[in-house]
Amino acid sequence: AVWEKYNGPIPEGKIVTFLDGNKDNCEIENLVLVDRRENLELNQSGLRFSDAEFTKAGVTVAKIRVAARRRKEKEMGN
Repeated sequence: AVWEKYNGPIPEGKIVTFLDGNKDNCEIENLVLVDRRENLELNQSGLRFSDAEFTKAGVTVAKIRVAARRRKEKEMGN
């Protein structure tokens, strides 16, 4: 609800996650929008931290990794 108050509806395929991992901290500054593949990358690669700034960096890494995989899949015709 907080995300939508500030940014409008959550697009299909996207989720809102908590930068500091604290689901009770619903401040807009603690929320980030990622797609499901990026969220999976965050979880599988250990890119989530209790420090929100570290998780922001992790989100960037996850986005780059997912984009690289998508590009590779596209080049391979998948």
